[in-house]
Amino acid sequence: MYEHVKMQNDRQKSVLDELFLERKQMEEQIGNAENEIAKLNAQAEERLGDLDPEQRQEYINLQDENRALEDEIQSKRTMLENIN
Repeated sequence: MYEHVKMQNDRQKSVLDELFLERKQMEEQIGNAENEIAKLNAQAEERLGDLDPEQRQEYINLQDENRALEDEIQSKRTMLENIN
């Protein structure tokens, strides 16, 4: 009986160790992706700084329009889901 329980515990420990390692690797990948995104955002901000004021304002307007359209899409998706 003791050996059976010990083997089960060892198997469960092994599974948990594997899950922990997978999670740690996934968190590391997420951290790397977040760092890359931050780097790309900084580069984009630098490029925006190079735009003349009219181009920058047009970019800001397009961003605002994009956000509004994304909100509208989400709203319509929600309405569609409620219908179904």
